[in-house]
Amino acid sequence: MDYKQKYVNACVWILCVFSFLSILGSSSAYGQTDSISGVINTVSARVDQVFSINSADIDSVLVNSVSGFNVGDTVLVHMTVGASYYKDGGNIGLIIPGSTNTGKYGIYLLKDINAAEKLLILNSTLSGFKPLEAGEYGQIVKIPTYKRAIIKNTLTCEPYVPYDPVDPLSGTGGILVLLVKQGLVFNADINVDGKGFPGAKPDAVSFTGTCSTINPPLFSQWYFNDSQSEYSALKGYGIASLANDTTRGRGYIINGGGGGNGKFSGGGGGGNGGSGGQGGFESQSCGGMDIGGKGGILSTEFFYVNNGTNRISLGGGGGTSSQILPDRKATAGGAGGGIVIIVCDSLIGDTLIGEQNIYARGESVTELATAGAGGGGAGGAIILHVNKYTEPPKLWVSGGNGGNVSIAAPEACGPGGGGGSGVVWYNGLSLGSASDNSFGSNGSYGGNVFGSLAGSKKNNVSSLKIPIRGFLFHHIPDADTICKNDPPKTINAAPPVGGTGNFTYNWLQSLNSIDWTDADSVRNSITYTPPAATDTTMYYKRAVFDSFIRDTSNVVKMFV
Repeated sequence: MDYKQKYVNACVWILCVFSFLSILGSSSAYGQTDSISGVINTVSARVDQVFSINSADIDSVLVNSVSGFNVGDTVLVHMTVGASYYKDGGNIGLIIPGSTNTGKYGIYLLKDINAAEKLLILNSTLSGFKPLEAGEYGQIVKIPTYKRAIIKNTLTCEPYVPYDPVDPLSGTGGILVLLVKQGLVFNADINVDGKGFPGAKPDAVSFTGTCSTINPPLFSQWYFNDSQSEYSALKGYGIASLANDTTRGRGYIINGGGGGNGKFSGGGGGGNGGSGGQGGFESQSCGGMDIGGKGGILSTEFFYVNNGTNRISLGGGGGTSSQILPDRKATAGGAGGGIVIIVCDSLIGDTLIGEQNIYARGESVTELATAGAGGGGAGGAIILHVNKYTEPPKLWVSGGNGGNVSIAAPEACGPGGGGGSGVVWYNGLSLGSASDNSFGSNGSYGGNVFGSLAGSKKNNVSSLKIPIRGFLFHHIPDADTICKNDPPKTINAAPPVGGTGNFTYNWLQSLNSIDWTDADSVRNSITYTPPAATDTTMYYKRAVFDSFIRDTSNVVKMFV
């Protein structure tokens, strides 16, 4: 090879490297990264009714406010409370969470808004949703979508606020949800600890009842109404229908922990994936009767299973105890953990700056009681649809610890039951991140558990099918540079998310990003390998078909 040819080859090589570095430097054009922290789900509304009578039509939701929503928004609809149950002879009967919408969720686009009627019209059907019954409420949350995102400071959500007819902000909160087309980088934590269902607070007025020994059958009942404070303390909040007046009693109210019956028995722990533990015995001076609050229970037959309804829940709150002020003070039950939903291609940590975490833990009861103690809150839920993990954050859905009774108390009283664990639910068959699903410990009185019990745990759940309805979440990599006559580079596109999951593909190509034709070589594939590069810059995109949905990706530019 003569020196002229060597010179030409060297120039071509230098030009190719220069072009490649230019593309890397053009992050503003091809690689925008958003820095996020604090609360990103700033727009939400309570759902008071759903309209889904005709399964062939798109559906809408009646909300308490349309403020902040816009046509084209991506939104999450979650039916937060309303599960039905019945009582039998003062004790628990059959709990029927499957008869209502409670726990169902889906991701949609807003097709239209009728501000006058407070209607948000969705792009698809509310699959499996029924008209809401009395006591059922949900929430709709605006979802931010990022190309790439980096968590600079702690990411969180607003706490869940139980429904209150005079509070326009009630019935919402407890959920953090985001979509990221490429990588979500952790330089800080996600933390929704204690953002779920609240624990019960002790009554502000002193207990006026007596020891349960005067009427053991009465004080053994699981349910009392709100006015019967002389028999029992309050239960923690959970998914149960609000169309009831059974706010007191030792019985759990689905995943809300039961309140301690009688004098100073402990509150039960909240439940979610794992069940809450029972609160401790009535005060020693009353004979230490076994009437502490029962731990909350959530049916695994209906929740966290791919049965078409995809039900998830906030962690249940712990129950509380009675108190006689000012000296015999009870402690409140712990709040449950919130829900984190992430859809992204890559979950990326940075061990050089320390371990990052996603926290959705139940709240522990840390204050000491001198009467009965509150139960721990249940862990929340972490819902992940992720294709790749790189030094990922650790996932925490542990239950909160039940409260302790101070040794300064003049007698043994009921410690709080431990909260049940939450749930990590992920796509695929293996989770690329470590997790902590531990149950909450029960409290004690000077080391004596005095009838209190720990919560239980639930293992991680695989094979998540994220319910994205009426559209596909679909993105392919950015621009790339190759040198003339080099081997082609494969466009390693991630699988789309949403629909039925039965996808077919067709790759398209263009010389100008305007006029498109079917791409050369094999086209019906998740990824695509173009032919060997010539001296022509090409554009490519991927069309995906799923049932009645057709979606086309962004465009990738292959520089030569």
